[in-house]
Amino acid sequence: MAFSFLMMVAIGLGIDALMVAISCGLKLGQRIWVTYLKIAGAFGLFQGGMTALGMGVGHLGYSFLKPYAHYIAMGIFVGLALKAWQEFYKQKKESHCVACLCQRPWCLLLLAVATSVDAFAVGIVLVCYDVAAGLAIGTIAVVAFLLSGGGLLLGQGLGRILGRWPSLVAMVIFMVLAAKALQGAA
Repeated sequence: MAFSFLMMVAIGLGIDALMVAISCGLKLGQRIWVTYLKIAGAFGLFQGGMTALGMGVGHLGYSFLKPYAHYIAMGIFVGLALKAWQEFYKQKKESHCVACLCQRPWCLLLLAVATSVDAFAVGIVLVCYDVAAGLAIGTIAVVAFLLSGGGLLLGQGLGRILGRWPSLVAMVIFMVLAAKALQGAA
């Protein structure tokens, strides 16, 4: 698998963490770097961890999944694109932005898990593409960390301007990945 494909996957997965981080950044009054590192670190850790967990499950069912890998990947990416479209459309109807501020570890844990569930499904698919586990997990975790950190900064300044558009970007990325997966099945 080409590294560019893996980067597209990582960016597509990291968009959820970016959006939540922007929301958190809207409420962070001061730039407290420890808080930034804690939030971005949790998102990166869980994106990588859920990818690893998905890859573990994928290895258990590898012989069954291999013949259907491209179709499974296409289905997952289309599902993620539809989810991103739904978020884009839902945000269009909402006239206000509800911001999140995680002061308690449980809140941060729930957000980190919620933004990384998609990474579990993608981890299963990555096994079928014979991706090196360390490279995939590391890339996804680092990209999520960087997007989250950037999202916190953006949330303080540009969050209200960006609005719902990152969800549309995620949808386009996942549709491109779905098309590439289907192309691989042909």
